[in-house]
Amino acid sequence: MNYMALSFGRRIALALVITFGKSSEVAQLLFMNFSSILLLIFVGLVRPFASRVENILEMLNEYTILMIYCHCITQTDFVVEMAGRQAMGWSLIGLTTLNILVNFGNILVQDLWTFYRKIKLFFLKQESLKRQRLETERRLKADRYRAD
Repeated sequence: MNYMALSFGRRIALALVITFGKSSEVAQLLFMNFSSILLLIFVGLVRPFASRVENILEMLNEYTILMIYCHCITQTDFVVEMAGRQAMGWSLIGLTTLNILVNFGNILVQDLWTFYRKIKLFFLKQESLKRQRLETERRLKADRYRAD
């Protein structure tokens, strides 16, 4: 089964649940939590991405989405204490910021690694060309020496 199709399907279903289930906040919250748990289990078991890092990063992102959904519960009428809502709001901001930093860090590391490999390949090619020129010059000198 394709992970992107499941993820897209979840977004469509979530939009439908929010649109047509306006009166039932509990159903919306339960759908959000269970859909996130199911996708987290799917990524953990199926490993739909090519590399281990991509799978781990996707699991981290899915876990972050689950925690954000859990924080959404505290921003409803179920929690009447404003200090608790405010504390959970700051926690939500911190969690989101941490997730953004981890994803940007991953992109930065991948880009730096790609840049390092390109630079290394460039210098290896330059070294190879230099060796080829030296070998060609040595052969030409040897041919001239033999011709004389």
